Amino acid sequence: MTSPGPLLSPRAAWVAPLSRWLGALTGVLAFALLSLHYARRVHPPLPPAITLEVTFPPGVAGQVEPILCTGMWRAGDLLVVEYLDEHTAVLRYDHWGHGGPGTPPFALESGTPRILHVALPGFTTFHNPPPGARAPLRLTLDGRDLLATDVPTYGRQVSQIFFGENPIGASCAAAFRGTLRRENGHVVRGGPESFSTLRERLVDWLRTLPWQVAAVALASAAFGGASTWLVAWRLARPRAPRPLHPKAVKVPPPPETPADRARRLAARRRSHRWFAGAAAICTLGYAWLVTLGSFNFNHAEVFGDFYDYQAASFLQGRLDVPEEAIGGEAFEANGKLYGYFGPTPALLRLPFVAAGIGFGKLSRAFMLLYFAASLLAAYLILREATRYRSAPAYDADVAAHRSGHHSLANRATLHDPAEPSPFAIVVLVFSVGWGSTVFFLGCRGLIFHEAILAGITFALWSCWCAMRHLRTPARRWWISALIAGVLSLHCRPPTGLFALTLLGCVVVVLAAQEFPRRLFRHAGVGVLCAIGLFTLNGLAFLKFGALDPAPLRISRPYKDPGRLAHIDGKSFHLVNLP
Repeated sequence: MTSPGPLLSPRAAWVAPLSRWLGALTGVLAFALLSLHYARRVHPPLPPAITLEVTFPPGVAGQVEPILCTGMWRAGDLLVVEYLDEHTAVLRYDHWGHGGPGTPPFALESGTPRILHVALPGFTTFHNPPPGARAPLRLTLDGRDLLATDVPTYGRQVSQIFFGENPIGASCAAAFRGTLRRENGHVVRGGPESFSTLRERLVDWLRTLPWQVAAVALASAAFGGASTWLVAWRLARPRAPRPLHPKAVKVPPPPETPADRARRLAARRRSHRWFAGAAAICTLGYAWLVTLGSFNFNHAEVFGDFYDYQAASFLQGRLDVPEEAIGGEAFEANGKLYGYFGPTPALLRLPFVAAGIGFGKLSRAFMLLYFAASLLAAYLILREATRYRSAPAYDADVAAHRSGHHSLANRATLHDPAEPSPFAIVVLVFSVGWGSTVFFLGCRGLIFHEAILAGITFALWSCWCAMRHLRTPARRWWISALIAGVLSLHCRPPTGLFALTLLGCVVVVLAAQEFPRRLFRHAGVGVLCAIGLFTLNGLAFLKFGALDPAPLRISRPYKDPGRLAHIDGKSFHLVNLP
């Protein structure tokens, strides 16, 4: 007689089907999300001519607003509407630096949809034409030919076309007050992604990038399979029996009961909620500011792609950058172009550039990331300062507890110096978030602003680590402070100089407290701070062949000898210190 096989428990009977369904659902959801992500990055090519339904607003005499914009700063073409009075306007073609032809005046008929047929050279021009080249421009309004001529044009990248907006800094308003629609009723406002519907971009992605589609499908299937295994393993694993507590054995009470620990952690979470709420409000306002109210982070800012080009050069083993990366801000050395901007933000972009994600469109997102990180660092500094100030009182409470004057039930109510008051938290977060330099830097996501904000952020984190090292000296804290300080130095030298100086001061204080013990250890940390400062000069020598981090004699903006002589050929003067 054979013994029966192992019987499945009722629990195991439903685990396998449930895990398979959850795995399949997870895989499908992953494929859908990844498809939407990659489809949003696809820009179907525009035809040579498009038809738009334009609803003009009431005219404001003398005001100029963008209808179409292609290219970039100093190399862009625009189709603008110029209002002559409340009821009359003209359309003009503006070739950056040269102007262009205009149409005869026409009646606005504000509020009434008008059919505008546009054949613009920038629709299909992706490389700069040779000097003197011209291409046809055609404008038709409600079937009436307004303009037909040949005009010069600049080349553009695929993403450098904008409808109803002027993000390149041309001499007209920032946005069109009216409405632009396609013939199917789809509202067009913003970059090339606004012209095509999501369905059109998804179809174009499936048609033009089949290998990427296959890779996304395989990754989603792998993710779904892993989810199936994880759910099945988690639900089907046997539960360990609860250990029996021997009542006859007298066990001494632990230093902290789970209930005490739960109350203490709950109090800490309540204090974090004040920071989370204030930081969320500040970050939302900053996101509105840095995107000019559009909340569009996938956007190419004016002079906001230098760090992307620098990261691409790093991946090729070079320090120089191409002409389009730096332009008029370049330093020319040995026939190559360099920027004086530090490499830290470019290092953070390496994964995105290597993966081909958002080239030239990351500045706004990184600005928001630096802003949130600076708020968190400021909050941690406040907690550390409160802990350092209240350490004697806390030590007295702990001593009283150990001597028996505090019961275990009151352990959770001991004065915790890591918890500043809600008022202090809210005041600090809003002061840093909306009342300091970090907020005003968000007016535009330019490379200059990003460099300063990144330097501030890393300097704050370096300060927090230095304060931790001051209260509880440990190798991990001074190493973290040193690394963050050097990273700040290579964003913006003054912020890094402050961070490394603060760490040096902390080391001096600790050396005085422990003299003569560990004197050589603290001296070694101070020497490393000095070496960190000189990395700025070392990088300058690799790029320019000089120890000056910004040798103005090879800078394009200072090619004029008179301008350089006006500041004695130096960017730093001791006379400015007082």
